[in-house]
Formats: sequence, C-alpha cells, structure tokens
Amino acid sequence: MCLAGDVCRAQDIPFPLSTGKTSATKHLKKPHDVTSDRSEVVQARRRIREDELDRVRSSQMYRDDLGRAYVLMETLRIVNNNLPYRLGEYGESIKIRELVYKDALRVSINSKVVCHSVVELYASTKRAWEDMLEVKRIGLAPIFIAFADFWSANVQAAKYLGLSLNMVTENFKFKSLLLGTRRFVPHYGERKGGIRIPFRRWIVDILRGFGLKPLDFFRATSNAGPDVKWMMTEGIKLKWQ
Repeated sequence: MCLAGDVCRAQDIPFPLSTGKTSATKHLKKPHDVTSDRSEVVQARRRIREDELDRVRSSQMYRDDLGRAYVLMETLRIVNNNLPYRLGEYGESIKIRELVYKDALRVSINSKVVCHSVVELYASTKRAWEDMLEVKRIGLAPIFIAFADFWSANVQAAKYLGLSLNMVTENFKFKSLLLGTRRFVPHYGERKGGIRIPFRRWIVDILRGFGLKPLDFFRATSNAGPDVKWMMTEGIKLKWQ
C-alpha cells in the first residue's frame, strides 16, 4: 500500500514489490514526485554523457575524420581509467575492431599513437583554457583563486605538486581548472634551502605557461601544510582564504 499521500492511504491500493514489476516505482514518481538518490545520480550521468556526445557529433573532426575522433576518445578512456597504453595492441582488441567496427574506425591504436594523442589533447585543452581565461578577465582586476597542494602516490613512493585555478563563471557557477601537476624531486642544491624556493619557481612557471601572473589572483587556499601556506602568502604574496 502506498503511504506517500492522504489520497493513496485512503484508497488502500496494494502494489506488489516482489514480482519484478516497476509499477510501485512509477507510481511514486508520477503522482508524488518521489525518486531515489541513485536514480537522480544515474540521470545526471546520462545527461552529462549525452551532452558530451552531442559536442563530439557537432565537431568538425567527427564529420571529416571519424577515425581520428575514435582514436582521441580511446585515448581518453585509457588515460582516465589508468589502462595500459598498449591496450589497442592486444589480439582481442584487434579482433573486436575487425569484427565490429566500421572501416572508418579500423585504425591502428598502439602505445605510440596514444602518446601522440595525449600530447594533442593536452595542447588543445591548454589553448581552450587560455582563450577562456582571457575572456573571463576583467581588466587588471584579480578575479581568480589559487589552490596549491601536495599529493602522495603510495605505489610510487613519490609526492606531486598540483596547482588549480578556481573561479566563478558569468552564470554564477563554481569552476575549477587543474593547471598542472609535477612530481616533486628537486635536486640536492635546491633542497638545501628547503622546498619553498623550488615550489615557488614551479608555481610561477606554470602560471606563466597559461599567460597568468600572481597579480591575477586575489586569494589562495590549500589543504597542505605550512610550507605551502608560506609559499602562497609570503612567496607570491596572496591573501589566505
């Protein structure tokens, strides 16, 4: 019996839940607008996926060179899921392409192709971000927030430095861009004076690579320790948030 509303409780209509039917779920969704958190998450992921597919279908590359678009999407799948670069060289992968894919998609995907595609994707993404940041500027006013942090990779027993740029778009939506990461292995001469000097130099270099300066930021924040806080406040003279 549905207990979500007075009318349903008065009607006393039973809904079987053990017969593999979805009538109870549909009833809760339509009259009462009740859905589970999992359904909302699934729908949100589906909308994001559809938006991404629409952007790919409307691109010039998809219309002119479908094979190239396939290579780039395979590269994203390999990188985002930490798969081996030579995944496309496996015999099973080759058989799948030969049996299932169209002639336009029967392209060679090996570790060399994936490495070149990674460079191409990074370069195009960097150009797009540079253009976007240039549009977002408001004269010489500092409008960005810097987020610097350390990340530890237990498998590699190594530390990585990361720098993100946070901002609010014209639609008042928060947006965060990871400008870059770098494995922190300074030379002995650099470590002699502590990690602050090489860390500051790396931050300034990556900002310069995107056409940015410390003056473009009005605040900084981090989850890391005192060295990072000192570098952001005293090193590049940003207010702490």
